[in-house]
Amino acid sequence: MKTIEIEGIIYKKATDLAKELGYTTDYIGQLCRAGKVEAEFVGRSWYVNPDSIIEHKTNRYRSNKEKTKQAVK
Repeated sequence: MKTIEIEGIIYKKATDLAKELGYTTDYIGQLCRAGKVEAEFVGRSWYVNPDSIIEHKTNRYRSNKEKTKQAVK
């Protein structure tokens, strides 16, 4: 099962997203356990909302960039 739907939200299997995004499956598992992405543990696999992990990927270093800009001023 590559995708599942829970309460109208589509989740993709973490291993598939890891391949697509260039992450390791361990790293995606860490994000899931830490609650940094919207995910569900079904059976023995993590299923992740693709939108939430893409948002995490684009915003993960944003706070550091903003701190650097403020320090330069």
